[in-house]
Amino acid sequence: MAWGFFIYIPFYLLFIIIGGGFGLSETMENTSFFFYYAWVMDIVAPFIILGALWGIIRRYIFRPPRLEGEQTIEAMVILVTVFIHPMTHLFKEATAMALGYAPVGLGTSLPPISSALSQLFANASPSSVQMANTAFFWTHWGFVLFVLVFIAYSRYLHMIASIFNVLLQSPPPKGA
Repeated sequence: MAWGFFIYIPFYLLFIIIGGGFGLSETMENTSFFFYYAWVMDIVAPFIILGALWGIIRRYIFRPPRLEGEQTIEAMVILVTVFIHPMTHLFKEATAMALGYAPVGLGTSLPPISSALSQLFANASPSSVQMANTAFFWTHWGFVLFVLVFIAYSRYLHMIASIFNVLLQSPPPKGA
């Protein structure tokens, strides 16, 4: 799940924050880099979903003795949001494909999972697909923002703090 996080972060930084925030979405999304990154995200998403499901099953259904007493609401909230996050991403991309947005038209074959999911919207009206795309977009980002706020008040703050710990650590003494 951590590797999935590290793959999703550059996507958000490049295509949502920089592209969308500075009005460069059209330019940035119509590139082969976006096409290949969409493929990577499409392939990684099911692994994140499976990892989150495995975490839920192992922690709450078939738990080993060492996890007794570790079934907190905090852990469940994180696992459920990690499960929902790639799901909403896949459906957001599927509805975008159904509307003909990038990565449609950028390569010979579309990312397989989002492309298969886009068939669910094949017979829907463009306005309803656009509404679904907007709903998946905001659901996706609502969960991202919820997790960012939630982590700040949970025991999972170490995930964010560890980045600064690594970046700000003292260099090892010379000769050691």
